[in-house]
Amino acid sequence: MGLEQVSQFFIDNLVLIIVVIYMASMIAIGYFVQRKGADKSAADYLVASKGVGPLMVGGTVFSTNWCGGVLLGAAGTAYTGYVVSTIADPWATCLTLVLMAVFFCAILRKLKIASLSEMYRLRFGKRGATVATLMCIPSMITWTAANIVALTTIFKLFLDFDPLICAIISGLIVVLYTYLGGMLAVVYTDNIQAVMIMLGLIILIPTGIIFVGGLEALNAATPYNFWNLFPNDGAGAVSTGFTVDPLGIFTWIAGLSGMGFGYLASVELTQRVLCARDTKSAQQGLLIGSGMYAIAGFFSMLIALIAIVMVSQGATTASGAPMADVLAEDGNYVLLVLAEKLFDPSVMGMIGVLLMAVFIGSLLAAIMSTSSSTIFAASAAISTLMLHGSLSKYATTSLQVLRLTRLLVLVIGIFCVFFSFVIDSLYWMMIFSFTILFNCMFWALIGALFWKRCNASSAIASIVVGFIGVIGCIIAQSIYFGQIAIEPQDNLWIGIQTFVPWAMSGIAMLVTAFLTQKSDPPVALCDVDGDLVKWEDLPLSADTIAVRRHIAEINAAEEE
Repeated sequence: MGLEQVSQFFIDNLVLIIVVIYMASMIAIGYFVQRKGADKSAADYLVASKGVGPLMVGGTVFSTNWCGGVLLGAAGTAYTGYVVSTIADPWATCLTLVLMAVFFCAILRKLKIASLSEMYRLRFGKRGATVATLMCIPSMITWTAANIVALTTIFKLFLDFDPLICAIISGLIVVLYTYLGGMLAVVYTDNIQAVMIMLGLIILIPTGIIFVGGLEALNAATPYNFWNLFPNDGAGAVSTGFTVDPLGIFTWIAGLSGMGFGYLASVELTQRVLCARDTKSAQQGLLIGSGMYAIAGFFSMLIALIAIVMVSQGATTASGAPMADVLAEDGNYVLLVLAEKLFDPSVMGMIGVLLMAVFIGSLLAAIMSTSSSTIFAASAAISTLMLHGSLSKYATTSLQVLRLTRLLVLVIGIFCVFFSFVIDSLYWMMIFSFTILFNCMFWALIGALFWKRCNASSAIASIVVGFIGVIGCIIAQSIYFGQIAIEPQDNLWIGIQTFVPWAMSGIAMLVTAFLTQKSDPPVALCDVDGDLVKWEDLPLSADTIAVRRHIAEINAAEEE
């Protein structure tokens, strides 16, 4: 093969080559972090030795949340329903990160925990923590699977790879670098991916603006109400239903609450708080992440607007099909169709190939970062539930927790790959997974940290009743519409499925707590070393008593 043929081969396969290099670099980072000692103890592997600074925390918070569901789904949702239809994500998520920084970060850090599961165990015992963990895991698996679907979509569209092969290869690469380097590898790769995400959006938007005729042309063709984030008169966005009437406002609040407040109870968000070097770094990182998320969210809305204007101008796809027809079939393809059109090598030549390669890299970054984070968080939640207190200075189970977490990364990651083949709707599945957390886990989280009278029985009742409410709403909706309907079919059912289980969960906690104060007294909130954090007048939990007894035995042995 001559030099000219080799050059042509590289040009023809540049996108694939860059994808391969990118994925290989993620594995290399995992290996490098492992060699640095990330597999020496639970503290190293689970919370990156609690040494991550605010900028790195901000990068991993942003990259974890800015997933395939948001990257593809938010732009598609804004294309069909304008900005107001994306209230659940990205905008509710921005609010969540601020709330976490202001109200939850400090107290979670005081507990010296390795995962949110340990917080539930400190307050509700192993029984309550088990129920809470079992409720959190499905949402993370669903979220991960939805991102693997996004990966296969990208590979299929741009590289024409078989979806099964795409899912297996991309999923296993994520699992491998997470397995090798743990939380520190996730943080490092997340921050690299955050740069890639922003770079991909930045190169696409100016190209699109130029294509439609510049900023003045874009502004002149912007539909009425496109930038309105709040319930409005509905003109120009009839598909959203977020109008200024009781039902429209109710639906808008449901979108804000389900994702926004539901995400507070997510295990992977807490994991980022715990890996920071101190409370201030964690809070600053959350605020930085929220700001990055808002910027990226604005970019996604701008991409949707560019697509709307291009369709109004009669644009076609790179293959010559009317863009309006393609996007009418599936709005999730907005971002991909635009990239394929705007970076068409037949028009832009080698520059188009390079831009497309960078853009695909940014898509992969968004999706892989979230997948690795959720797989790792789910694994850490289960391992620390089974072997509690691994970060205590008196712990004897550090290496066991590390080994168990790594095994779970493999098991959960492989399961998510194959589960991805039953996921269809990216944006909705992501919203639904966090709405379930809002339905079932919101009150358990609030009660554990802020309500003195909350006990294990009330927390378990709240979680179980909330889940029963979710199932009940799905059954009721299916009967009402005469077919199996998990996804809300209209705005009324969005509100019902968001707030009815949530209200049932809160009432169950309140009633059960008052009925069981004597039979199941609430316990003081202590950290994993047995030191008191809140409510000194309450009795200690069995785990705290065991820790204090263990410490006394150690001290006695040292004195002898």
